Amino acid sequence: MSLTMGDDDDSDFYITNSLDDNLFLRYHNNSFEDIACSQNMEVNDICWGAQWIDFDNDADVDLYVGTFALFSVTPNAFFVNNNSNFSQDNEVIDSNELSAYSSSCGDFNNDGFPDILLHTHEAGFSILRNQLDNKSWIKISLVGSVSNSFGVGATIRIYSEDMVQKRVVHVGEDYMGQDSFCEHFGLDNLTEIDSIVVSWPSGWTDTVLDPVLKTNFSITEGVSFNPEITVNGNLCSNELNYLSVTGEVILLYDWDDNSLYATRLIETSGTYSVFVTNPFGITALVDIALELNPPLVPLVNAINVTCSEEGDGFIHLYSISDVAIETIDWNNGSYFDETLFDLEPGDYTYVLTDSNGCVASDTVSISQPSPILTSLNITQPACYIEYGTAEINPTGGTGLLEVNWNGENPNQLVDGSYEVQVTDSSGCIALESFNINAPPLLSAELSIQDANDGANGSASLTIFGGTPPYTIQWSNSVIGPETDGLSQGIHVVFATDFNDCSWSESFSIIDLGIPEQDQGVKLISLGQNRFFIESSSNAKGMMLLDTNGKIIEQRDLFQTSFEVDLNPNSPGLYFILIGLVDGRTINFKIEKL
Repeated sequence: MSLTMGDDDDSDFYITNSLDDNLFLRYHNNSFEDIACSQNMEVNDICWGAQWIDFDNDADVDLYVGTFALFSVTPNAFFVNNNSNFSQDNEVIDSNELSAYSSSCGDFNNDGFPDILLHTHEAGFSILRNQLDNKSWIKISLVGSVSNSFGVGATIRIYSEDMVQKRVVHVGEDYMGQDSFCEHFGLDNLTEIDSIVVSWPSGWTDTVLDPVLKTNFSITEGVSFNPEITVNGNLCSNELNYLSVTGEVILLYDWDDNSLYATRLIETSGTYSVFVTNPFGITALVDIALELNPPLVPLVNAINVTCSEEGDGFIHLYSISDVAIETIDWNNGSYFDETLFDLEPGDYTYVLTDSNGCVASDTVSISQPSPILTSLNITQPACYIEYGTAEINPTGGTGLLEVNWNGENPNQLVDGSYEVQVTDSSGCIALESFNINAPPLLSAELSIQDANDGANGSASLTIFGGTPPYTIQWSNSVIGPETDGLSQGIHVVFATDFNDCSWSESFSIIDLGIPEQDQGVKLISLGQNRFFIESSSNAKGMMLLDTNGKIIEQRDLFQTSFEVDLNPNSPGLYFILIGLVDGRTINFKIEKL
């Protein structure tokens, strides 16, 4: 006649019959066992509707069985469940006089205790109102979103301490009866339960934690579907940031920009939303409000290397925003240094992170100026008495180039070592050292063989210094290092080297055999190598010669007396030649001791 399912953690069935015994099928070890006889729940009469109901809210479902027959002797039965052991107690309900065909349960007055609605043989129906009110309870109503709207076919489990209760939402259960879709759970003396778990026909499961007791608790399919929008990135304005949905498996995406991808690019500050659907068809609208962090744009103060091949480059980073810099990594190994000193030329890459996690990276190039190059042109002196010259043509460096010859005149450089300095506008210096190499002084040693007793004299010349080869020319037109046939008198010898440097010397040839003459001329010794000469007529000139004929002293005189002092000269023999106005030449030999 009827089949009703009672739920604890498994499903048991109670089946009503006519005069045959009713069945109570309990599920155990993957099979059903009829325990109606052992529980005295057979009810040997014509039975119609039957109803599982926890009338006393003690967390055990009880059973109501309705009977009717024209000559029935068995009243409607009520079986009280006491920890899965049933006992019949018809005094619980007042329905013995009602001929019940079908029945259904629901809390019609919403007091937390389930009532029974009976369809009877008489016209109309009857309500058996539950009068108890001293136990805890919770009623759960389901609202399907993907599944049917009443959640028919859903399984509800509540977990409290060590107890689990289950209900399956039915439609058309029992004989022509339909229970309230609001599932009722008695909780005995519990003050709280851990959770409610609903397994929907769609395959989706919702879990509700810590529900409020003694309420009609409504659960909409998908209430536990809690996707969240996650930001992938640090919300830095100058970086790529993306949104993704986490916390749930998502099948479909519909972003506010109509994109259908799993991620969404963050472009500006504002609110972003997405309509998502999971594999069970559950949907949710998720949004997030975002404020982009200001871009990390560090300022760079860089100073290049001042001079070529030096290492005095400089880089300083600083931020113009209020966000603190957390880390700075340089490719040269420096860490958290905003300033780098003593840098060689090259590229320096930094990765900078601020307290928002925003990153900025760039490369700073430290360059160096071109070196100061010098092109030095030197002209060496051809002769010892001449000057050398130097000219420098600097290039490179920075700005104007200043040349410093250290006080020397580059156009009048004598033999020696020099250094010229070139300085650019950055103070960079290039030094160039050079030497002026003058040839040795061109000199000569003259040897004279004077005349004797009227014969001619001779002379020879040995040259020192200068630049060979040499050319020697005598005043008698002889070319070569020596000459003879020199008459008494004054002669000149010229010497030139390869560079046309010249040397000359005048000398006299005297006749050593001519005696001292006293033709109106007197030679008086004054002692201490000093001599006084007195002439009867004016002398027009005097020469003091050494024994080589070299002129030591020469005077132009227009006087009759004069003094000769040999003290400045070396000891030895000397000759005095006096030319008188009358054309005569007077010779004297004198000696310095």
